[in-house]
Amino acid sequence: MYQSSLDDIQMSIGDNIRIQRERARLSQKAVAEALGSGENTVAGWEKGRSIPPGDKVAAMAKLFKCSTDELLLEENDRNVSEDVKALFRSCLLYTSDAADDTPCV
Repeated sequence: MYQSSLDDIQMSIGDNIRIQRERARLSQKAVAEALGSGENTVAGWEKGRSIPPGDKVAAMAKLFKCSTDELLLEENDRNVSEDVKALFRSCLLYTSDAADDTPCV
């Protein structure tokens, strides 16, 4: 059950990244160059194969001129309290490839 939920989160974030990239009229290659990442890495984020680390999420939000919530959260989840959003963001960082072995609590 946990893995299924994580897969759903990854796909949602990937869809959000793709939507915001397309709204900004940028190619995956242009995003990759702006972030100092590989084009395959950006494609992997969009396809839900991995979750971008927090610094890349922040950089994409700036590049796309959107909020990090627009990248990380589904539209219906963007209206939750700030405390819940902060908890979600901290847990997401611990599930990304950039995370260390510290558990999310």
